[in-house]
Amino acid sequence: MPDELDLLKNQVNLLNEALDQANRIRDRWQESTTALKESRKQLEESRQHYHSIMLNAFDAILITDMHGAILEYNPAATRLFGYESHELMKLNTTDLFDETELIRQLIDTENGNVNIHGSVIEATGISFAKTYIPLEITVMAIDFSDAPHALLTLRDISSRKEAKRLEVQTREALEVLVEEHTHDILKLSRAIEQSTESIIITDRSGTIEYVNAAFTRISGFSAEEAIGKNPRILKSSHYDEDFYHNLWDTILAGQKWEHKIIDRRKDGEFFHARLSISPIFDDQQNITHFIGIKQDLTDFDRIEDQFHQAQKLEAVGTLAGGIAHEFNNILAGLTGNLYLSRSQCQGNTALQQRISRMEGICLSAADMIRQLLTFARQDCQEDIALNLSILLKETFRLAKVSIPEYINLQCKIESEHLNINGDAALIQQIILNLINNARDAVTGVNEPQVSIMLSSFDSDSIFLARHPDSKHHKFAMLQIQDNGSGISAVHLEHIFDPFFTTKPPGEGTGLGLSMIHGAVERYEGHIDVKSEPGKTCFNIYLPLRDEIKEVSDSVSIPVARKGNAELILLVDDEPRVRAVTAEILRSLNFEVIEADDGIKACELSASMGSEISLIIMDVIMPRLGGIEAACNIRQTCEQIPIIFMTGYSNELSSESFVSLQRVVVLNKPCSIEELTLHIHQLLPHPE
Repeated sequence: MPDELDLLKNQVNLLNEALDQANRIRDRWQESTTALKESRKQLEESRQHYHSIMLNAFDAILITDMHGAILEYNPAATRLFGYESHELMKLNTTDLFDETELIRQLIDTENGNVNIHGSVIEATGISFAKTYIPLEITVMAIDFSDAPHALLTLRDISSRKEAKRLEVQTREALEVLVEEHTHDILKLSRAIEQSTESIIITDRSGTIEYVNAAFTRISGFSAEEAIGKNPRILKSSHYDEDFYHNLWDTILAGQKWEHKIIDRRKDGEFFHARLSISPIFDDQQNITHFIGIKQDLTDFDRIEDQFHQAQKLEAVGTLAGGIAHEFNNILAGLTGNLYLSRSQCQGNTALQQRISRMEGICLSAADMIRQLLTFARQDCQEDIALNLSILLKETFRLAKVSIPEYINLQCKIESEHLNINGDAALIQQIILNLINNARDAVTGVNEPQVSIMLSSFDSDSIFLARHPDSKHHKFAMLQIQDNGSGISAVHLEHIFDPFFTTKPPGEGTGLGLSMIHGAVERYEGHIDVKSEPGKTCFNIYLPLRDEIKEVSDSVSIPVARKGNAELILLVDDEPRVRAVTAEILRSLNFEVIEADDGIKACELSASMGSEISLIIMDVIMPRLGGIEAACNIRQTCEQIPIIFMTGYSNELSSESFVSLQRVVVLNKPCSIEELTLHIHQLLPHPE
């Protein structure tokens, strides 16, 4: 009996030990289940963080025509596909997508209207390296250059595809999920930390919990200084309370807030930035955090200002090019009639003086057109090697005539051998414009002074910091300084804008400094301007060169030269210009036959042959232009001299013109004295 009792006790003890072991196994299982749930929650939160960052990234954009040809793109597109900029412009969407036909079906044209059949699709992109990129493509129809085009916004969804693949794997193997989760967290952390954009994560109340390295680089605040603080440490005081109320109302409503703002760095400097703030949700769609992504727009604003300036230049260039031909034709007709009037009122000195003043007004108007074209870089200039020292001396003699004696005008030239490459007339115009501006600036000033100095200049670190894009190191520096009232800081940043002037109405066109800026840039030079009350200084830097060509005084043409009954073919489609020119030539003992276009000129030349001694021809005419007509005429009359009269020098851009010999080009309006000089130079001289 005792043995049986002992045996029973042993069995009870064994059962108790087994029960304790089962309880311990149950506890470990519960702990594992809890850990797995926590890991899943962390994975879901990390996935939400990841998608929030992806939604705030900059996407690639393409603009194509209805045939898929790429017309515009942004830098993200080149990074996405791996092409250089010049290579991407040569491609079609068929080169970039496998499903091009699917994209084309979303947009079609019917009776001139654009119909959108779809908005968002997934497609596969093909990179330069022939790798495949999963993309989410948003397609929109837009009017671009008055024609239907497609706007494609491309988002790389490789990470999204990868996330979906990971979700499948989590259902298959929990161990792989934990391992992949750790890997993704590390990858996400590195991506955020190495981002070039400032990233801030705050709690729901706005307390900063995380900042990346770009935040420190842009703001100047270290992570230790920022974490635990509120983003108001960047507040610039440029916005009222309503601005911030709107921000909080938007993000607390679960929406993304995006705006271009002005923030303040740690050192107090203000800077422009684009900020987007998005809420972060938990499993129950409650907002737990906010993520802010900020892009520093300092460089972008500078490029944008340059773009706007280029748009202004293009607009003025279009205006100038459009009116130059017609306006100069009008001036040519005026100057021709004024010449006839002056020649018919011999002995009436007062009337001749009035007519001379009117001719001067016409020439001033023509000069304004040339300034417009030069400013817009649409005028052809003759660039040669110039001795700037000699040119400045001659220009200074001209300028002294228009400077009142009460102004102390000084000119100092430190070197006699400063040689540049340029157009003498254009460089002279730059100098005269600056001297005239200085003259106007010292009006009403006690003891007014204007000083001009020319010297050599070697670029140093300070100069290169101001002009980092400089292509040259040795310059001729032209300095023009006055002791006038100065230029205010508000006006200083606009002085090179077209049509900007602080002078009273009727006393300035606003084109002088714009023309100077365009000309100096054309010669790869630079301009520095410093101004304060009592002192304004313009420094013009023009690259030096070794070659030299002396600048001689302009040729004096005192009187019109008469002819010996030579027959001149006059070709111009403008009747008034042709009539007055013909009358002037006949008054100077030339025979004249007229044609109103190139075809008529060819017919007259073919029928009259060697009887015609010289041709004066407009360039732009209906039916057949002057250059084409001249080439046809030269096939039968190889030696006949031709004078082209043009209202716009860009009209002579044809390659055929370059091959023509015995040709002179004169700009309208041209003085009769200059015209007859060239006629006599081209006509054969009798023994």
